[in-house]
Amino acid sequence: MRVSHRSGLVCILGIDGSGKTTLARNLVAALRAEGVEAVYRDRHSLSGNPAYDERLYVLASSLWNYDDPEVLRTAGDLHLWFLFLAWLTLFDRVVVEPDLAAGRVVVTDLWWHKYAARFMLKDAFPRSLLSETKQLVTSPDLLLMLHVEPGVAFARKRELKATERGQLDGFAANDPGAFTHYQAATQEKMLELAAPGMQVVRGECGAREVRDAALSAVHSWLG
Repeated sequence: MRVSHRSGLVCILGIDGSGKTTLARNLVAALRAEGVEAVYRDRHSLSGNPAYDERLYVLASSLWNYDDPEVLRTAGDLHLWFLFLAWLTLFDRVVVEPDLAAGRVVVTDLWWHKYAARFMLKDAFPRSLLSETKQLVTSPDLLLMLHVEPGVAFARKRELKATERGQLDGFAANDPGAFTHYQAATQEKMLELAAPGMQVVRGECGAREVRDAALSAVHSWLG
């Protein structure tokens, strides 16, 4: 049994349908079985403080409500980016930082890289806003890129959201290849953003093999 008192933030990156959430949950379960105090945190995670949690809920509900893509399109890119930052910085401050202070290993499949990669595809969006983001939140101790081919991710999806097809980023809604084209472009930008120190985990194999590869990377980091 591996018992570690080292805390840290482990971020799993990947395109939609790559299996990030499955990997994150499986990784946390494996770490706990080894005696590591690990927790999984996502956009549904709360702090336990009603005042903070109300804000988290309102921000998340506004950000991830895709029922009417036209509302998001009309609100504009700057509104969406600052809405994401408002949620992320609060999530970091009241959920992630207390976990780290308590000595836990925090595993999340939701950090700034994926959203920054999407906004990098928007020609008119100011890059300076994206480059400053990493200074505003906790820096990951370990970045794992769950790499899958967009076609594989497409086959796993039961339904596609407008945001996953790139409809807010200029990709045609009636293009049958919009998902794979958009996800390929997003993955390329994520690789650019996360390149320093990032470790790639191939996601086409079975869930256990993917988990074991990620677990090996975490073991190396934990020492």
